[in-house]
Amino acid sequence: MHLNPRWRMRRSLLILAAFAAGLCLLSPAAAGARGRARLQATVSEESVTEPLQEPPSEGETPAAGSGESSGEWPAVTRTGERRERRERREKLREERRSSRQSAQGTSACTIDLEVSKRIATIDVPVTLQGTLTCAEPETASGQTVTLYQKLAHTHGFSVVTTTTTEANGTFEISPTELEAADVFYVSADGATSVRTSVKLAPQITIASPSAGTELFTGTTRALRASAQNSSAVTFTGTVSTADAGATVSLQREYRKGAWHRIGGGGVVNMEGEYSITHTFLRPGVANIRVVVHSHHLFMTSASAPISYRISRRASHQITIDSSANPVVYGQSVTISGTLMGTADRTVTLLAQVGAGAFTPVAQVTSDGAEYSFSESPTEGTRYRVISGRTSSEDLEQGVTYALTPDPAAATVAAETPLSFTGTVAPALEGQLVELERDDEGTYSVIATTTLSAGGTYAVPYTFTAPGSETLRIQVPGNAELQSVASEPFTVEVTSA
Repeated sequence: MHLNPRWRMRRSLLILAAFAAGLCLLSPAAAGARGRARLQATVSEESVTEPLQEPPSEGETPAAGSGESSGEWPAVTRTGERRERRERREKLREERRSSRQSAQGTSACTIDLEVSKRIATIDVPVTLQGTLTCAEPETASGQTVTLYQKLAHTHGFSVVTTTTTEANGTFEISPTELEAADVFYVSADGATSVRTSVKLAPQITIASPSAGTELFTGTTRALRASAQNSSAVTFTGTVSTADAGATVSLQREYRKGAWHRIGGGGVVNMEGEYSITHTFLRPGVANIRVVVHSHHLFMTSASAPISYRISRRASHQITIDSSANPVVYGQSVTISGTLMGTADRTVTLLAQVGAGAFTPVAQVTSDGAEYSFSESPTEGTRYRVISGRTSSEDLEQGVTYALTPDPAAATVAAETPLSFTGTVAPALEGQLVELERDDEGTYSVIATTTLSAGGTYAVPYTFTAPGSETLRIQVPGNAELQSVASEPFTVEVTSA
């Protein structure tokens, strides 16, 4: 019997509806029974494959506020295990630390190391010295001392040399090969010293122009065009040959202790020579120094300052010059120059002090085309020369204090007071006098005092640590007199 296709589809839909209704009529109890059966099967498998676990004790219960319920005891157990491992590691480290301390404490000797110069110049020997001290003093004699050195830009220490202690336990070593910033330590008889370092600075000098050379200003046009005119000045000198390839720059002091770079620079060649060309734009007395930059190989170092007088090119018919500028208080200076023409002419010297007017101070008859005056200014003075209707430019003549320091002690023990004495002229009671220390090429004030009515001074100072100290005495300037500094001197500070 063939059914209509429409009836065939309707019958299929009725069968599907009946099947769905049968599923819905299943009882919840039967479904729950089947779920319990699956759960029991799961628990049974775990009971076979997992080790038997007991609920945590009261001490293992998570702390309140920890975010863990009391039923999560396996997590608490893992936390406790991690804590125990940390405690075991801390205990092991403490045992090792105690063992090292015990080993060090059993050493019957100690050793110290001192360096003669914390900052040394290249090619100048440095002395390392120290003392081996033992519980039984006689055992410190004749012990072998080993010197270890770490060279700059290297890793680890290496043995440099050995020496033997004297009867009192002292020793002295002079390493020959120093590179940049070296670190040292010594060991002897189971004792090891602390590490000490030595920094190296290259030596730099200015060979030309020499001190007192008169220099002249140039033009901004020549400077902008990088042209070399007749006013350009070339500074030459030498640097330690070990610093070949370093750069050098020119600096000018614009106020006390304030150094500023001027112009370009140069490079140290393989022979240790350099050359810097510069055109000055500002006239006046200039303190100039050259600084070498070693690019982390050595310390930055500066030459000793040199004073020059920068003048404008003479455009007058009468020139004027000074034999010494500045001049030391109490000393004479020669004011001289030339005149256009060869006939003898009357020349008058005018002087101005402070904001006062120019007044005549001397008069001579020129010898042909030249003239000269001898003057002893007591403070900074402007000079001008006139002859007839012609006049020279103004000359700024500086005057410095006359400083005479007494010889300082060559050595002194640390923590022992030391006094630096001398005289200053003019004797201006209350004038400041400074003791300065060289700190890597820059002098800084470490002590001060004032002049007495008789022009004497005494600067007290106590060094606290051993080493070599480079010092100088300086008298600050004012509106009338320029500052003056003594030649640097060295004091060796020994252990207290």
